[in-house]
Amino acid sequence: DEAIVSAPGFISMEVIPPVPLSGDPWIIIQRFRSFADLDSWEKSDLHNSLKLEVLPYLVDGTLGLREQKIKDHTANDFATEVFVTRVNPKKNQAFRIWEAKIQK
Repeated sequence: DEAIVSAPGFISMEVIPPVPLSGDPWIIIQRFRSFADLDSWEKSDLHNSLKLEVLPYLVDGTLGLREQKIKDHTANDFATEVFVTRVNPKKNQAFRIWEAKIQK
């Protein structure tokens, strides 16, 4: 299995699940060495296939309530992308398995 870790310029990914039964969204933070690396990742076939793969786990089949790219102020050119999304509560376990797979 290919995963995000194979993307050029990838630094790290952090997944912050909601407090159980809170209704809060999941937050996914992806860090890349540059905006060019992040843009390249977003245009890749792997990125597009992972987006399609995760849709069945999400509320109403929508990928993100909010998606934002920001300059990482902890380093010169690092780029960070943040997704805020809601996972269907009945599919939490399947989403966790999918999320772990893409980080390997």
